[in-house]
Amino acid sequence: VELHYTQGLKYGQRQGAGTVVDTYSNTTLANASSLSLPTSCAVDASPFSSWNISSAFRYGFTPLKERAAALDSHLCRLSSEIVSNKLPSQAAVEPIGVPQQESAYCIGRICNEAHDGKINAMSILLEGSRHFSSGKRVSLKLDKDVSYSLFPGQIVAAHGTNADGRTLVATKIIEGSEAPKKKSPVTAFSQSSLNVIVASGPFTTSDNLDYEPFSDLLLHVQVAKPDVVILAGPFVDIRHPQVQNNEVQLEMEDGSFANVTFAQMFQQRISALMEDLYVQTYEKDGAELTTQFILIPSLDDAIANHVYPQPPLIERKGEEVIIIEGIEVNTLGLRHVESAGRDGETKKKRIHCLSNPCTFQINEVVFGITSNDVMCHISSDEVHDAAIENRLLRISQHILNQQSYYPLFPPPISKEIRANLDLGKMDHWKLPCTPDILILPSKLVPFAKSTASSCLVVNPGLLSKGTTGGTYASIQIHPMKSECIDQLGEQGEIEHGVQERTNVSIKKI
Repeated sequence: VELHYTQGLKYGQRQGAGTVVDTYSNTTLANASSLSLPTSCAVDASPFSSWNISSAFRYGFTPLKERAAALDSHLCRLSSEIVSNKLPSQAAVEPIGVPQQESAYCIGRICNEAHDGKINAMSILLEGSRHFSSGKRVSLKLDKDVSYSLFPGQIVAAHGTNADGRTLVATKIIEGSEAPKKKSPVTAFSQSSLNVIVASGPFTTSDNLDYEPFSDLLLHVQVAKPDVVILAGPFVDIRHPQVQNNEVQLEMEDGSFANVTFAQMFQQRISALMEDLYVQTYEKDGAELTTQFILIPSLDDAIANHVYPQPPLIERKGEEVIIIEGIEVNTLGLRHVESAGRDGETKKKRIHCLSNPCTFQINEVVFGITSNDVMCHISSDEVHDAAIENRLLRISQHILNQQSYYPLFPPPISKEIRANLDLGKMDHWKLPCTPDILILPSKLVPFAKSTASSCLVVNPGLLSKGTTGGTYASIQIHPMKSECIDQLGEQGEIEHGVQERTNVSIKKI
C-alpha cells in the first residue's frame, strides 16, 4: 500500500496541509504533570560507537571469501540466539541436509531457488551455516497449517522432518530472535517531556529545486520549538530530474542563474535555511533556539558515499574550506548554523551528523534509524501466509527479529531499489539492541505502531511526493510516572517503557 498523490497537483495548490493522517497514543506510564518543566536534551551516539560507522572507508574491494564469512558469521550468531531464546529447552537441532525421520529444528537462511524473480512458496530453500551444516541447502516445503512470512536472507528455525535429506517439510517456523532492550538506572530518566520531529527526503518537489517543503517544515519548527529534529536524506536527491540532467542551478543576486556543485546546493537550500531559522528566532524572541538537528545521509544523496553502511556527512573545518571568488566550494556550510543566533554564552552542539544506519540516544530514549527504504524492499520480495494481516507491522517485526537494519539478501534487482551493500561492513548495520523507537522512512503508507517487541515503529513518510507535499512525524515522549520509577527502581536498571508514554502524529506538510 502506498500513499498516492495526484501528480498534476503543484505544491502551492495542495490541500489539507497540517492534516493528521495517522496517530499513536499510549500514556499508561506518562507523567503528564511535568509537561511544563524545562527540557534538558542530550543527543548521544557514543554508547553505540562500535556499531555506527564513523568515517569513510575503501569499498568495492572486499574479497568474496570475506563477504561469505560475514554472511556466515551473522547466520551463526543469530542461530545461537534463536536456540537460547526461542527454542524449547532440550530441543533437538539437526544440521541441514541430514536425513531425519523424527521432527527436529533446522536453522538456516532463506534463499530463492530461482536466480531471477520474486520468491514464492514453491521456490524456498533453507541454507545452513558452513560450520554446522557445511553450507548445504534443502528445499523448504511448508505444511498447509503453517503461518509464515519469509524473504531472502532471513534467518529462521524450521521444525519438521527431512526424510530424504533434500526436502524439509516444516510444521512450524520461528522467524528469528529480537535483541534485548537497553536498560537504564532510574537516575538517567528525564523528568521533562521530549518533543521530536522526524522528516525524510526528498526535501523539494520534483519540478524545482526551491525546497519549499523543507522551508515550510522549518517554519513549523520555529513555532513548535521541538527539542530535536531528525532529518533523513536524500538532501540533494540524485533521482531528481534536474540533478540527473546536470541542471543544478541557483539564482544569483542579479537575477541570473549559475551552475553550482551539489555541496553548494546543500549550503544554500539546507544549511542556509537552518541558519536563518536560528537567526530569525533569536531576533524575534530575544533568546536562542535550543532545537538540535540530526542529519542522516541516504544512498540517493549526491553529497554522500553511495555504499551501505554510510558514514556521516562531512563538514570541513574553517581552515580546510576553499574559497573561490568569495564562494565556499568544498563545504556543506553547517559550521555557520552552529554559530548563528547565539547569545555567546552557550556552546551546545546543534548539528549532529550521524551514520546510515544509526543507533543513538536522546536522554534515556534509544532511537534507531536507517534511510534505506528497507520496508519497501522486503515487501517487494516477501512470501507470506494469506492469514497474516497488517503487512507494515509484520515487516517492522522482521527487522527487529533479524537484529538487522537491512536483513534482506540479496537485495531485489530493480532500477527503483538501491542497496549497494558492502558485506565486509555487515556488523555496522546490526541492531545492537531493540530500540525504543525505530524510524523507518518509506514510500509506503506512513504509520506509527507498537510491535510485539515493545518497540514503537514510525514511518514518517516522505516530505515531498512528486510535485506536491508529503508527510512528517511529530513525537512527544512523556516522562515516566514517579510512582512507576519508585516501584521499578528497586530492580536497579529498568526498561524505558517508551511505547507506553508516547504520542505520535503524522501530518501532511
